[in-house]
Amino acid sequence: MRKKLKLATAAALLASPAMAVTNLENPLYMPMAGEVYSRTGLGLMYVRTNDNAARVAHDHVHATEFPIYRVHQDLGVGLTDFLSLRGTLSYTHNGDIDRTGISNARLGLNFRASEFVPTHGITWDIYADAQLGGVSKMKAEAIAAKGGADPITFDYDNYSNGRWGAWLGTKVGKTWDRLTVAAYAEVLRTFGNDNNEINVGTSGKQGIANAIAGSFAGTLLEGAGGIAIGNLFADNFPEQTISVETGSTWEYAAGLRSLYQLDSRWSFGGGLHFRHRPSNVVKNVGSFDLDTLTIQGTLDVMDANPPFDGALAAHDVTAENLAAGLVDYLENSLRDRIDEYILSAVVAHQLTNNVQVALYGEYTFNSAAAKSQNATDIKAELGARVNVRF
Repeated sequence: MRKKLKLATAAALLASPAMAVTNLENPLYMPMAGEVYSRTGLGLMYVRTNDNAARVAHDHVHATEFPIYRVHQDLGVGLTDFLSLRGTLSYTHNGDIDRTGISNARLGLNFRASEFVPTHGITWDIYADAQLGGVSKMKAEAIAAKGGADPITFDYDNYSNGRWGAWLGTKVGKTWDRLTVAAYAEVLRTFGNDNNEINVGTSGKQGIANAIAGSFAGTLLEGAGGIAIGNLFADNFPEQTISVETGSTWEYAAGLRSLYQLDSRWSFGGGLHFRHRPSNVVKNVGSFDLDTLTIQGTLDVMDANPPFDGALAAHDVTAENLAAGLVDYLENSLRDRIDEYILSAVVAHQLTNNVQVALYGEYTFNSAAAKSQNATDIKAELGARVNVRF
């Protein structure tokens, strides 16, 4: 009889509002002092690309990418009952476009301010995280575009932007009986650097030739003359790896999350999230190898003979100016802003007081600039999580 009473009491507590925040899927969950938690997720993502300029350049319009494997890991520990240390790491593998790597990495502190400020039953958190994008370099290959107006595009090897950053955010929420609702808003400052590698091989050299030739559109050198100049420049641009200096950016995100504690074991919830990523900015192109003497000598010979007969000098075509034009093109070539709107849902089952399993789903709508390689017609992820409290 006594054992049955203890079990019934534990079940009642687990379904109560006080115990709802021990549910690791609860948006207001926070570990107590000395408590450690882990959320480990494995997801499969399906993507159908759209038809923006980046997709046209890759000849990858309305293409299917599946399966995309996603691994997510959250870890945290309660330093006190109102302060926790937490970290997030996500890894993505997309075999269809040979792109693999860390796609999210954060480490920071969460402070429960409502423990010290009267909030009339509303929970209030303030948090700050380091953005760990600088852990790995951004790696890409410059290639000649397969279509569209832009002569050069990029194949990205990983998901890093190579930049460190700092998040600052706040979250407010409240629990009514079995229902918890929380809203959050956060801002990210990334710090520009040159932590990147861009490989320029045969395809990239052809893209450079096309870019140089295209710069003469609307002049007497348009057509065969511009193509000859572009090929000359590219022939004397060795295959190499270069880096660029990226600018600092501001990103921001906001959203709502909810969870309903159905009974002592089952809970379900959903969310709506928004994230804005501005266009990356190239502030400067690092030094690169270029045989300017050969280029200038050949330009001089070309200009002294038909069909140019002084046209190059008239248009101020020099090796130095061609190199400056290429740098200017690269500095203004990205235009990859993207805004994402994410619908999420979760169903969780409590196996024991400390172990939980959950099924989750996300569907992402987006609005993106012409050269964003993350723009999609369809983007959906389904997965499972195992949550543990120690």
